[in-house]
Amino acid sequence: GEQAELMEAAGLGVDLVLHLDRPDADVMEWAGRRESDPATGIIYHPVFNPAPSEDVRARLERRTDDEPETVRRRLEQWHEEFERTFERWSDKTVTVNTSVHRRFDEVFEDLVEAVDRKALEKGVFHVAETEDELDEVDSSRWRSRRTSTSDEDETDIEIGNSAKRYGGQTSVKYPALADFQKESFVAPAGALLSIVKKCNEHDIDGYVPFIIDEKVVGWVGKTFAAELLLVSPGVFDVELESCQLSRDDWQTTKPGSVKLAAPLLDLPLEERSAKVELVMKQLRRRGHIRGWRGEPQNVAKHFADPPLLRVERAAVPYLGVAAFGVHLNGYVRDEDGALKVWIARRSFSKPTYPGLLDQMVAGGQPAGLTLRENLLKECVEEASMRADLLRRLAPAGVVRYRYETRKGLSTKTLYVHDIELPAGFVPSNGDGEVEEFILLPVTEALRSVAECAEEWKPNSALIMIDFGIRHGVIDPDTERDYVQLVSGLRGAFKLHKGKLTQEDEDGK
Repeated sequence: GEQAELMEAAGLGVDLVLHLDRPDADVMEWAGRRESDPATGIIYHPVFNPAPSEDVRARLERRTDDEPETVRRRLEQWHEEFERTFERWSDKTVTVNTSVHRRFDEVFEDLVEAVDRKALEKGVFHVAETEDELDEVDSSRWRSRRTSTSDEDETDIEIGNSAKRYGGQTSVKYPALADFQKESFVAPAGALLSIVKKCNEHDIDGYVPFIIDEKVVGWVGKTFAAELLLVSPGVFDVELESCQLSRDDWQTTKPGSVKLAAPLLDLPLEERSAKVELVMKQLRRRGHIRGWRGEPQNVAKHFADPPLLRVERAAVPYLGVAAFGVHLNGYVRDEDGALKVWIARRSFSKPTYPGLLDQMVAGGQPAGLTLRENLLKECVEEASMRADLLRRLAPAGVVRYRYETRKGLSTKTLYVHDIELPAGFVPSNGDGEVEEFILLPVTEALRSVAECAEEWKPNSALIMIDFGIRHGVIDPDTERDYVQLVSGLRGAFKLHKGKLTQEDEDGK
């Protein structure tokens, strides 16, 4: 296809094309029945990855682009694109059957064999033809074992504790594992996980749901709900939690709620939002909302949904609605390939987290801008980045969390981006929000997070941990909490009977 033409035009050669072939019926079965959990972002499937509980199953949502006809059209487009690529590189293509009915280890074996055989053809690995040549290999750098069975020689290729057999008379010698080791950081036991857990500490029992048009969009603290009741007739319908006696003299609790008044739903978004802002300003004058910024933020169940309301950013945690932001990791590689990251120290005059460490660029997501527009704006304002550098921006996933603050629930999804910068680039702040920029080896930055977490803005520490995981600096071989870190950074923690827990691999 077009990518193949561009690669060849740029002089990028292709040694091997792996065609991961999955029957269309399998794709239809997977895509046609998968559902996502809006609370965690995890994808479930009734056959291949069932929801772990009835509570999770009840909130699952189906993606609109997974309708059967839509999936069929996407498959047709993929086949057309693949055929163009296959025609160009048919002699370099190896097909591996990845049917959902095959075991992972079977598919992996086929993939390894395809790559190894192509490596042999290309001469990537050294091939020893004689026993004398094998004996000359330094045992500290190469591990190879040769055996003979019946009339035909076979070769065992060992990497660690695993071996792969090939027929024939040659022996493939793999470099020792030490040749591939990367820089890594080993944190004190439990240090990183405690930081992730701290940004997920909350007890939903202290809040009542905030509802707009039958959708729960936030959680309001019970004390703040009582204040809303006093100042917002006609704007919010507030029901406070109450106790009542049943006919059998059982005491029960009637849950409370905060709802946007039904008549406001018939108004245009701007008029509806203006009435809510008047209430928020009244609460501000009473001292119940602090840190007013004059920045409106959209309120919706999901970021991509049409906004149901716009509210002042300072009011967001009081209403417990989801907030969004963008964070950018700026990094460079030294001559040896080691990673260094640019860290920003927040201005001491900022109203929130003054003087604490942060990503090179970060900012909340205002109404009226796309994520990319907001990120580009922040890059120019906070780090004075040139247009040619901004083309290198690469989305790198999300970090999600919810924790209690003195204002209310902070529920956030941060859209993370990375950018590899030239060695000579030095960021320069343009909006007065950064005190200084510091270039640190990534291992030192992670050590600072693990040992001096109080010096970091809490969510920025999460982004730094996520960066370390994605770039292989935090290693699953040495970080015992690796799986919990990965899932915890996506908001997988929940409060159960007063304790912060995670679903384990069995969904328990």
